[in-house]
Amino acid sequence: MIKKSTSPQPVVFVETHDKPSRHPLRLIGKQEVLHRVPVTFATLWHWMRQEPPKFPRSRVLGGKTAWVEAEVEAWIKAQPESVFKKMTEEVA
Repeated sequence: MIKKSTSPQPVVFVETHDKPSRHPLRLIGKQEVLHRVPVTFATLWHWMRQEPPKFPRSRVLGGKTAWVEAEVEAWIKAQPESVFKKMTEEVA
């Protein structure tokens, strides 16, 4: 006979302050990430393992690795723009 546990399982509530999205999350694979971020996968792996991570961490879904597209796009947009020599001379 199997006895059922009488102690209740803990319930975890996660409170988010984000607005609900009208669009489902889009996941992109390793090749798409490497196409958008022109570095080696070894570099991405190193960045993801740092604390705090320098690049969004991947998710594992059904044995496949994927990234949330919006997180990768936000990371790209957060990178500093290039400053060219002529631009710095004009400011000075």
